[in-house]
Amino acid sequence: MNRTSFSVLLLAAVGSVSTLARANDPVAAQALFDEGKRLVAAGDYDKACPKLKESQRLDPAGGTLLHLANCYELAGKTASAWAAYNEALSWARKDKRKDREKAALARVGELEKKLSRVEVRVSSAARVDGLSVSRDGETLSPSQLGVAIPVDPGNHVIRAEAPGKQPWEQTIAVSKPGTSSVEVPALKDEAAEPAVAPAPTEAPESAPVQQPAAEPAPAPSSSADASADTSGMSGQKKIALVVGAVGVVGVGVGSYFGLRSMAKKSDADDHCDGSACRDQAGVDLRQDAIDAGNISTIAFAVGGVGVAAGIALWLTAPSSESAVRVHPAVASDFGGVGVSGRW
Repeated sequence: MNRTSFSVLLLAAVGSVSTLARANDPVAAQALFDEGKRLVAAGDYDKACPKLKESQRLDPAGGTLLHLANCYELAGKTASAWAAYNEALSWARKDKRKDREKAALARVGELEKKLSRVEVRVSSAARVDGLSVSRDGETLSPSQLGVAIPVDPGNHVIRAEAPGKQPWEQTIAVSKPGTSSVEVPALKDEAAEPAVAPAPTEAPESAPVQQPAAEPAPAPSSSADASADTSGMSGQKKIALVVGAVGVVGVGVGSYFGLRSMAKKSDADDHCDGSACRDQAGVDLRQDAIDAGNISTIAFAVGGVGVAAGIALWLTAPSSESAVRVHPAVASDFGGVGVSGRW
């Protein structure tokens, strides 16, 4: 396989990453919007709100935000509705839609009186290295601790973890307007595992040392015999399996962080107006989305190159080979795997 054909495979793999990164889809957004409105009219808010939220993600619009905020309010999710109306208010002012601005402003003022908030504090005894505090599975940044943050009514799970400590968890039920406080106590140390004593060993009996009999020197082998693989698989095919496995892992990592980036971006939209965020929570969530997106892009690039290279190496493996070398390669902003040699 020459350098030109390998470069073509590399460009094809990177191109597939760009295709996966596109998310805007106005046609799907319109279909989700129409279905969401139908479900709201039918009173099925649990199914309607996610569809309207996904429609907004695929094709952001001020009108969709108002419908989403209304869905949240009808479902009793006061904090989510309040945040969506605030964002819709910003859109209305940007679009100079006085009618929408008036409607959103009225709902923001009304819902603010009904908000329930949860304040998570960390006691001084609980502040240890590596401490992580989360609410409903979402990690709270240090700036969010000690701040009363609006939440939807219902049960909320507060969890704290740290290396070498037993996890702590508490569920708090929120049903009325006002602020509920939770304090993370000092975490208990993990129980140390008992040490297992090694079994006693007996010293082997000494035996007379015997000199091994001299063996005749092996006959020189031909170049074809020297390069043959006794396992029945050529060295290049072994390398193909390794490179392909690295590629599969890269694609898996890229998928995970891609989904995480979309989730963080969706959460950040509840706190931000485009690139301008109303609070520190929005700034942190937006940065988390960017970081996860960057990791996803790089992992997809490395994974795509690895899979493509593994397939190419397998298909082009000869019956014998002189030398093959696998090494890391870096091109522009993407990492990858380089393969060189003679075959």
